[in-house]
Amino acid sequence: MKYILSFVFIFILLGCGDSTTQTKEQTEKSSQLINGKAQDTTEKTNDIIPSSILPEKVKKTVTIYIHGYSKSGYKKDGVYGDDNYDEILDTIAEMTGFHTTSDYDKDTKNIIAITPYYGNIPPAYYTPKDIQDIADIGAGIPRYALIVAKYAKHIMTKTDADKVNFLSVSMGSLVTRYLIEKDLEQLASQKKISRWLSLEGVIQGNIAASAGNLLSLVDNFEKQSIDVTHMSYDWIDEHLDSNSPNYHDIQIGFESSTKDNASKGLLSWWMRSNQHFQANDGVQVAKDTFFKGDYAHTFFHENHYSLADNQAAWGYAATFLTSKKRVHITLLDATLSDLHENNLIFNTSIKPAEIVFESTVHSPLAMQKWGFIEPISQRLLKGKYLPLHAYHDSNTKQTLNQTLFDSYILEDEKELSLNITPYELDREPDYGVREITGHGDNESLGTATIMIEVKDGIYPLQGEDWSGQVKVEVF
Repeated sequence: MKYILSFVFIFILLGCGDSTTQTKEQTEKSSQLINGKAQDTTEKTNDIIPSSILPEKVKKTVTIYIHGYSKSGYKKDGVYGDDNYDEILDTIAEMTGFHTTSDYDKDTKNIIAITPYYGNIPPAYYTPKDIQDIADIGAGIPRYALIVAKYAKHIMTKTDADKVNFLSVSMGSLVTRYLIEKDLEQLASQKKISRWLSLEGVIQGNIAASAGNLLSLVDNFEKQSIDVTHMSYDWIDEHLDSNSPNYHDIQIGFESSTKDNASKGLLSWWMRSNQHFQANDGVQVAKDTFFKGDYAHTFFHENHYSLADNQAAWGYAATFLTSKKRVHITLLDATLSDLHENNLIFNTSIKPAEIVFESTVHSPLAMQKWGFIEPISQRLLKGKYLPLHAYHDSNTKQTLNQTLFDSYILEDEKELSLNITPYELDREPDYGVREITGHGDNESLGTATIMIEVKDGIYPLQGEDWSGQVKVEVF
């Protein structure tokens, strides 16, 4: 029975994530006329006015949204690598003030675009060499990455842009990673890539795609695409290296989600049944959605699909694309006045006390700007990704150095609202805590809520049964 359910899990999980777009009426010809007119005017002006007093060229950036995995995408009919439309472009454009490929002009500084990497028909701008390049590179992630790279180069030329940003989701992040590390179309080596934000990305691999015994079972019923093979740990370890120098000078951010109820919680069930539970969003294990290192990293308590409905998450994306102000908040230390371990059955005590510190952060300026009420960061107990701290005695200060927040904020943000709540755990198997008590599973030690100025400093905290300090660093 266990193996049957495992098969159902992997079949459903790998069948999820279809990504579709619909074509919008293109305005390429009109854009070319506009650009052509501007070019002609410039040429005539250069004959009369010295170049030293000509207006400085407007610096432009194109942001490309890179979609995720589709079960049937590898065999899709249609044009790949050309301007396309998805309603998500309107959401991003509205929040950032960017223009889309349908409404930009020669003075537009920021443009948002999307292109499908699935398809079997090359776009009109491809040369015979482009077509041959795609044929030579092979199927799967290398093909998709080259398609996106060629589109990036094309759309930058078309719009006269200097830089490109990538906003990727799910498997689209693996496509982006390959593009950067392999320096496709020389975008990285020529310093053309400005920012990369990955949302719930397949960065290090996918645990379901790496379960060889289950994939073999599924293949007996329906052959999986090469996309699944390329999302495996083995393939990624063989072909990619996160220490690539191509990441230098690129502003990079990662987002991880921790609500595991996507796909009916089958991923968590499967991991528990194999005694290796890990925090996840129902499709992707959290630890596989980011690189370790000095990169901004935020969390939302959403599943792999519900993140798209979280306005704060889109506010975070809009902020990342428009700001360079990064804030890091660290819980330096904490002292517990009550370990909440003395009121157990038969008045016994089980020490040490297992403590986790959850945190949420709100941006007053972002809430005012975009009208949402959700926090811009959620590192929660129920997300099951918090570090566990052991306290042996009350009224003893313990050094923690736990990251509470590490993200980009709006340039004009002056303060952030921070909530921190420590919990004493008694029965949380996913954290490895299994104590038999007479008063429930977890106890709050009280929430500390403070407004933190966006400037370097150390701030004291005070909760009902604890106190501590946080350090704020602004970059």
